[in-house]
Amino acid sequence: MVEDGPETTRRVAPAWEMLQRTRCVDMLNLAHVRSDTALYGLLTQDRRCRIRARSLLRWVRWPHATGWDGYLRSRSGTHRRKVGQMRRRLADRGRIGFEVVDCADSFAGLVDWILLHKSARMASQGLGGEEPFPAYCREFLRLAGRQIRGRSRFVVFLLSLDGAPVAALISCIDGKRVEALIVTFDDRYAAVSPGQTLFAESSIRWALERGLEFG
Repeated sequence: MVEDGPETTRRVAPAWEMLQRTRCVDMLNLAHVRSDTALYGLLTQDRRCRIRARSLLRWVRWPHATGWDGYLRSRSGTHRRKVGQMRRRLADRGRIGFEVVDCADSFAGLVDWILLHKSARMASQGLGGEEPFPAYCREFLRLAGRQIRGRSRFVVFLLSLDGAPVAALISCIDGKRVEALIVTFDDRYAAVSPGQTLFAESSIRWALERGLEFG
């Protein structure tokens, strides 16, 4: 994780070079590299790299969006009705709660919950192999939540039902944006789409009300 600034490219470049030297692979596939990042700039200058596809990603940007109400009005009536319907159906099952968790100890515990449910979800879809999130991945996220603090930090957006987690999103927050990283939900509530409620109503709203981009 490197903050934006005049030193960004200088810091990212040696990390990229080390990755190439130390990983014994014939081909490296980098998916979802944003075009406004230092890594993308380095890749476009490297003759060994090929950009296979470009795609547009949905992104809420402040101040072009006029706050939460303006963003909501910009979405289709069908989308708003569906989100409202799913939230009401979820509320029929209990009391909905939302919080942003950045306490290091609580964050570490939620990492385990998130990766457990994400792994189960991927397995049900035939994705990820036997162990999609090995031990070093879990340890990295736990340490990131504990050590990356201040202006840039890792948090979990947590949606709960009667105090128990039903959907969660690991995100990185800096001075400009909220960047969504890993999202999952409890499959027992799949019929009422808790992940959609977490994203569409809670996380995006939290970001916009604080003048942050969300993507």
